[in-house]
Amino acid sequence: MEIIGLIGILIGLVVLFILALRGYSLLITGPISAAIIIIFNSMGFAGLSSIYLGGMGAFVANVFLFSLLGAAIGKYYEDSGAAVTVAQNMMKLVGADKSGSPMRIVITLTTISAILTYGGVSVFAAIFALIPIAKEMFKRANLPWHLSLIPICLGMATFTTSTLPGNPSMGNILPTQYLGTKLTALPVVGIVTSVVVIAVGLLYARAEIKKAQAKGECYEGADKAIGGQKVEEENRPGITASYLPMVALILIVFIGSVLNINNIVYMALITAIVLEVILFWKYIPDQKKTLTSTAANAMGPTLNTAAVVGVGSVVAAAPSFSLVASALATIPGGPVINLTAIGAIMAAITGSPTGAIGIVMQNFAQNYIDAGVNPDVIHRIASIVTTGFSAMPHCGGAVALLACAGLTHNQGYKHIFMTSFVAHFIALVVALIMVMI
Repeated sequence: MEIIGLIGILIGLVVLFILALRGYSLLITGPISAAIIIIFNSMGFAGLSSIYLGGMGAFVANVFLFSLLGAAIGKYYEDSGAAVTVAQNMMKLVGADKSGSPMRIVITLTTISAILTYGGVSVFAAIFALIPIAKEMFKRANLPWHLSLIPICLGMATFTTSTLPGNPSMGNILPTQYLGTKLTALPVVGIVTSVVVIAVGLLYARAEIKKAQAKGECYEGADKAIGGQKVEEENRPGITASYLPMVALILIVFIGSVLNINNIVYMALITAIVLEVILFWKYIPDQKKTLTSTAANAMGPTLNTAAVVGVGSVVAAAPSFSLVASALATIPGGPVINLTAIGAIMAAITGSPTGAIGIVMQNFAQNYIDAGVNPDVIHRIASIVTTGFSAMPHCGGAVALLACAGLTHNQGYKHIFMTSFVAHFIALVVALIMVMI
């Protein structure tokens, strides 16, 4: 029966992948996948009503407020034009507005992407702000458009959402809710692995630029990319006003962590939003539309991710999954390696860093605590592995980035894979060595 159950899990996950890649809503494909797994594992109707919906509900309860606050920060930056101000200011600071140096362009775009996401702007909101800027920069450097995915992905979807201490991503926030850790958990490991990720990403970018230049490739392929909303300079916030909410958010997170203030991220996010409302008010053309879009931007991704988390909860509760758990338990290295393996599997299944770390925290984190693993280690390792191994072809962030850039998987996915998966894998090895010695 356990073998039949495992077959059911595989069928359910394959159905989830295929339907998701064909564009079906996860709110539909999630329950279908869960139902298949439940039937093959003889879990009964309770498996769908309590385990699947229970997993969804627990995830929404833990993340929705953070998603709402993060969506508000991103939407105010987008609608006011403050994101454009930050980007253009960074270009001037490093001379990228005048220089066509390929690596300078790459480093600048990486920095802009990192500042936006480390300052609280969600990945999905950052994409819309970054694509139009990247088009202008890559045109200036005469670089093929598909290479723009390297600095965009490196800056917004790697170290600022997984390794860098204090980052306000859900992959860094969720563990604090389950483990009682801080956003700055394991700071030395976080800083070292951030350097590793950045180094791998930039080395890959340099290699790809040389390869493209050797082939004689030039700026082309951006005709299907989104153009972005044109915002005149006089109709958007100035430099000081644009940076202030980000700076305040980051400072509050770090000071609060040092002072051991519980739930400091709430205070940081709310403070940033209040500053945005005050500083960006006159630059927002339609306050009602911005606030309405904020709610929609938060609800959609949260429910879609919850639908996948629910599937993960069913998988974890399936009797046949005990075979997998037992096999993982035999891997040499102890509970930390087991945590890494579980996180990698769940990330690859869901294609969502938030969904994967939600599953790990809900279903497995207490087991590792009981085994004597330091909660800070669980926090940082889980964040690194779930972010890296989520960079699958069906990952929502990857699909959105490719769509907004007007590129197919064949044209651009390898850059996302190398920049996120490979860079995180190397960083993960470094992190495991550091925590084990």
